[in-house]
Amino acid sequence: GAMQAIDVSFSSWEYARVANCDLADNFLTVAQVSYAGGATWIGGRLMSPTSTGLQFVIEQAGVPGHLGGNKLYPDVGGDPSPVGPVWYTVVWERVWTASDHDVHMKQVDTNGVLRSASPTTLENTIVNTSHPRISKSDGRDAGTSSQFWGVVWQRTFSPTDEDIYGTYVSWDGQPLATG
Repeated sequence: GAMQAIDVSFSSWEYARVANCDLADNFLTVAQVSYAGGATWIGGRLMSPTSTGLQFVIEQAGVPGHLGGNKLYPDVGGDPSPVGPVWYTVVWERVWTASDHDVHMKQVDTNGVLRSASPTTLENTIVNTSHPRISKSDGRDAGTSSQFWGVVWQRTFSPTDEDIYGTYVSWDGQPLATG
């Protein structure tokens, strides 16, 4: 198909990721967004093969219900189920302090509406966690107990000790135990 612009504004969209929800026949692009080197947040834009939707805020400090701190390195998982309800799940790294970064998530419906203003915490310890990634799909078993996204991230214990942690998130946004 023809190329479509995700962003042509004066803001900076970086680290873009994309996923699909089959039922809606659309895609969600997410990115780390900022204006002229200022605070960073997570933005999104829905697109279909024939149209481009409006940009919207997924998580930004100062918005009611959203948490403080810069938001970095987003990723998004889609849903291939042919039966609803279906959601995109977006993960990102939140900067709380210079040595304490956390991993959060939100779900977005196929119209670009957030399921909740407040994010869900996947990792919120006092150690530095970074670079979350989510699987592109949660499986085809529409709304069943076997439909999960896999989410992983890096955890820093010392300059010479980096480990990988992860969890599963159910189709309806419920994280399981971290391990």
